[in-house]
Parts: sequence; C-alpha cells; structure tokens
Amino acid sequence: MNEGHNFATDAEISARNLYAFWIPLDEEFFQLMSKYAQDFNVAYISPFEGTYLFAYLNYTYNSANIPFYEARQVAGRAAGYSIANGLISPLGCYYQDLIDNLTPHFTLLASFQIAIRPASKLCESITDFV
Repeated sequence: MNEGHNFATDAEISARNLYAFWIPLDEEFFQLMSKYAQDFNVAYISPFEGTYLFAYLNYTYNSANIPFYEARQVAGRAAGYSIANGLISPLGCYYQDLIDNLTPHFTLLASFQIAIRPASKLCESITDFV
C-alpha cells in the first residue's frame, strides 16, 4: 500500500473512515470545532460526511476485507436504515447534545437539529450489515 502524498484519494485508506473505532476521535473533532466556532464567533459549521451521524460500520474480519466501494454501499444502507427507523449513531447523539448545549448566538447545522428532533433519541452502535 502506498500512503504517499495522494493518501486522501486512496480508496483503501478512505475505507478506514467508515468504522466505529473512529467515534471518539470524531467526537473530539466536533468538540474542538465547536470551541473554535464559539471562540472566533463563527456563525455556522457543517460537519463532514453526514452518514456518520447515522451509522458507522463495526470493524470485523469480514468488514475489514471488503473493497471500499462495497463498504461505502454498506455504510450507506446502514445510514438509510437508521434514518428510516429514527436512529442516530453515537456521534449523532454526541452532536445533538453539543447543539443542545451551545449558546443561543451559535448554530451548528440547524437542519440536522430539525431532522433528528422528531425521532426518539436512540443511540446505537451501527452496524453489522456486512
């Protein structure tokens, strides 16, 4: 595997982003961006990869050995399932709590806040679709 200067476009490396072991790091990133936005009076932040607000893949032997395009499809199906069933991922729960605790002058993706309000706040580790 070549992890040189084009690593961000390498599908094999991009496939690693789909797994639930990144949730703690993604939460830390959201917290950092929230603090940055508050400290520097940023009015709006739109998070990366909305799929992760609804689903991650659990890292298993089977999921670790599927090609990126297939893993991406599985993650998309898992996110679709979560959206259809009113579920959000642990990162989605964290993000919702982060939004709820912000000062009134600051908004983190209000459309996400609206989208998940009607659903019961069920946070689950998603998914073993593979």
